[in-house]
Amino acid sequence: MFYSEIKKSIASVGVRKGDLIFVQSSLLPFLMKINSERHNVFLKDTCNAIIDSVGTEGTVCFPTFSYSMSTNEIFNPNDPPINANGLLATTMWKTNKCLRTMDPIFSVCAIGRLEKELTQDVPKTCFGKDSFFDRFYRCNGKLLQVGVGFDRTAFVIYFDQRLKNKYRYLKRFSGKVQKGKKLKKETWVCCVRKLDGTVITDLRMFKNRVEEDGIVQKTKIMDSYIYCADIKSIYTAVKGYFKEDPLFFIKH
Repeated sequence: MFYSEIKKSIASVGVRKGDLIFVQSSLLPFLMKINSERHNVFLKDTCNAIIDSVGTEGTVCFPTFSYSMSTNEIFNPNDPPINANGLLATTMWKTNKCLRTMDPIFSVCAIGRLEKELTQDVPKTCFGKDSFFDRFYRCNGKLLQVGVGFDRTAFVIYFDQRLKNKYRYLKRFSGKVQKGKKLKKETWVCCVRKLDGTVITDLRMFKNRVEEDGIVQKTKIMDSYIYCADIKSIYTAVKGYFKEDPLFFIKH
């Protein structure tokens, strides 16, 4: 019912067969326009359209962030993603076999050809060298934002760490991770911002600039938008923005 329109829109922003994509979304703008009886159909059609857009040679990744270790909770990779990841991630999780990183804060799931390469045996760093986010960058992935702009991409933290921006720092988190029938204590490193009120993230300028500079492809669908850009083009642009303003991601 919705499948063809969604798939056509995804193609129009540059997603092709064989692509590696990371999908973040907010489906509320779409669901508000659809009769509640058809919500499940829309969710399944959206998932199928995304997966079919990259085909069997492609890979679809999506956030399953749990924040477990940062909230002193046990991380169990078999637990479904929390609501903060959105309905699309929840539906992807329920309807497809996927592999998940063992990151107890910013875990990610992957479906497709590169699922093992991206998710298995990641080091105990959320955004550092050889993390999922670093592997995605090195594999020339594309960011697909469905119903939400680039002010909501998790990759800004990866950019901050890669650029060694001074308003963030590396913090160690310790906690328990469920591995099979055993609980194991682990320590992970995450790039965090100061929580004393002196660092407030504001990505509105970032969203506007990448669109104005033509780095992001954008299409309207059902009174909302789908956006796409390749990760390396975004990063190159971000480096330029930070040369202009070292606090580009920060309210000041």
